[in-house]
Amino acid sequence: MKNFGFLRVAAVSPDVVVGDVEQNVLNICRCIDELKQKGVQIAVFPELCITGYTCADLFEQNLLLESAKNALTGILAHTQGIAVFVGLPLRSFSGSLYNVAALLSNAEKILIYPKTFIPNYGEFYEKRWFTPFEASCGCNEQMFDWPVGGLLKINDDSGFTGAVLAAEVCEDAWVPLSPSTVFCLNGANVIVNLSAGNEVIGKASYRKDLILGNSAKNVCAYVYANAGMGESTQDLVFSGHSLIAENGSLLAEKKPFDEKNKFIISDIDIEKINHERIRMETFSQNSSFFKNSQSSNQSLPAKFQEITVKSTDFLKNKNLERKIDGHPFVPQVQEKMWARCAEITQMQAWGLAKRIRHTGVEKVVVGISGGLDSTLALLVACRAFDILKKERSNIVGITMPGFGTTGRTYENAKMLVKSCGASLEEISIKEAASGHLKDLSHALDVYDVTYENAQARERTQVLFDWANMHGAILIGTGDLSELALGWCTYNGDQMSNYGVNNSIPKTLVRCLVQYYADFVFKENEKLDLHDLQNGYEQLVSVFKNYKVGMVHGKMKPAEKEEAMADFKAQKTQILVSTTVIEVGVNVPNASVMVIENAERFGLAQLHQLRGRVGRGAEQSYCILMTKDKLAEHSQRRMQVLVESTDGFVIAEEDMKLRGPGDLEGTAQSGMPFELKIANIVKDQDLMELAREAAKEVLEHDPQQTLPQNAIVWSHLDMLKKTQINFSAIS
Repeated sequence: MKNFGFLRVAAVSPDVVVGDVEQNVLNICRCIDELKQKGVQIAVFPELCITGYTCADLFEQNLLLESAKNALTGILAHTQGIAVFVGLPLRSFSGSLYNVAALLSNAEKILIYPKTFIPNYGEFYEKRWFTPFEASCGCNEQMFDWPVGGLLKINDDSGFTGAVLAAEVCEDAWVPLSPSTVFCLNGANVIVNLSAGNEVIGKASYRKDLILGNSAKNVCAYVYANAGMGESTQDLVFSGHSLIAENGSLLAEKKPFDEKNKFIISDIDIEKINHERIRMETFSQNSSFFKNSQSSNQSLPAKFQEITVKSTDFLKNKNLERKIDGHPFVPQVQEKMWARCAEITQMQAWGLAKRIRHTGVEKVVVGISGGLDSTLALLVACRAFDILKKERSNIVGITMPGFGTTGRTYENAKMLVKSCGASLEEISIKEAASGHLKDLSHALDVYDVTYENAQARERTQVLFDWANMHGAILIGTGDLSELALGWCTYNGDQMSNYGVNNSIPKTLVRCLVQYYADFVFKENEKLDLHDLQNGYEQLVSVFKNYKVGMVHGKMKPAEKEEAMADFKAQKTQILVSTTVIEVGVNVPNASVMVIENAERFGLAQLHQLRGRVGRGAEQSYCILMTKDKLAEHSQRRMQVLVESTDGFVIAEEDMKLRGPGDLEGTAQSGMPFELKIANIVKDQDLMELAREAAKEVLEHDPQQTLPQNAIVWSHLDMLKKTQINFSAIS
């Protein structure tokens, strides 16, 4: 099977001249020929596209009706290897006029689908010309000279047989129980809709929601082809707004009034749809209920119609007409991402809060490594405690230095716990892990899976035992990617009393932490405000001859603006503030900046803060206040800021201190990334040359066949065997 279960479809809005059948057929055939070149297997054209939708009383003219029917012959010649749906007016043998979707394929007339629901409200007046189709009215084969309705099985010449298709026309999609629902409950997994929907304010967005909803409700693909701008000779306006959806997801959209494109193409994943129907057992339940109910009075042909279309070889063409999102859990639109993060953080926090309330515990324990997973778990715990109105000091973050713990991650872990107002415990596992490895006769300098997993299991034991000692529960930090794919230590860090991250993919963890930083704890909530108020009161009592002002993020915009204006006008001489003044503040007379707990801030933020002074002619000072005993790492950070005012130099030094991390993006152990013969900051030109050289090798020798590259591939194979893969261990 060359198509991998995909079916390539197109929704087309051709140029239409109202009443000019010959020209319309010519335009339709041109589109079909172009679509066949692009590998399209199902092409859907708009409602009444052969004549135009807005012919009005011309539909009563025999010349137009006979021309439309005869014109099908001209289209048939272009349908070899492709299934084409076109719209036309068609009379039954009894003389009634129907608005139908006609299926043509392999130079044959296959099926017609008459429009079931005829609108006659608002701007629509279709009942003046067309008759609603009733499937239960009798023997449908006697109404026309070709079969009516039913299900169509689509095969291709590669052996693919999974697609079952049916059609409806425009208004049929807008009613509560649509023909598409009937078709899907009887086995259809692809619905096409031939439409001539005009535009009024808000209709395009409603139409989009409707089509997405129909595809989701019916667990199917939905191809909606709408009439284009050339359609109307009346006051109605048409835009060519076409859509292709799959189980509630939008695959392709032709924007309203898009003159450049005549069609949209996408590849429908038939196997995915069929899998979803199996997984959703209620779908088959609903199908049985519908078939057995008295409301199921729409008869369908007992046998499937079948056609064979030309297959699309995706391996040969190397193109897929649909976007496969490399990060499916992370919305690309920032507003949507923040909205998703807001939902997730609420669910995480309230879920944990419920567990704490029901268990009656007063304390929770989180193992803190300095990585993102444990950071998120701690933030969730903080929010849960805020919900329960419990003191954050009852959240205990335990850092457990081991063999591979670096100063950077160690300091990050401690700083994180303290900044959240949680309690910090430090329990070294070096001695315990060393003793365990000695008991196994395992050398301490063999850095294999056993070496790393011994540490992970020791950390888990420490956490559980500490929780038992203090009547606490252990909050798990492992994310979905680790737990589902096995990137964790069994009987180790996959275990906890309650895992808050176990449904969160790793790609989303960083976004959630960022969301907390930007929206939830930006002002560090009650802690920062409490400290700010205390500082304000102390300054007022000390500087009695000066007026002291205050600014923080919880103030209304007007209040903040007034406070800043007073400071700028020297109505207040001292201003106490949170980091809300980091940017956008220009007070030339400000000459002294005092930053408390400076070790809590990043170098870039400190550089921004001190930039609030020194904007006037007077000598200015920035005083960094820290705790009494700083770790060596924190001392170096402060010294960088003291020695330089160049933002670029500070950024480079910051990278040296923090390190670039794992370039593969898998390890969060804190182990520094060290190159053998280069420096990632100083040797950027050399690294660019190396990157280009590597790119050239990959482009010219992807199969590893050239002898001049043998040493490169051999070295890479050796590294795979000898280097630790931190993505496979804790």
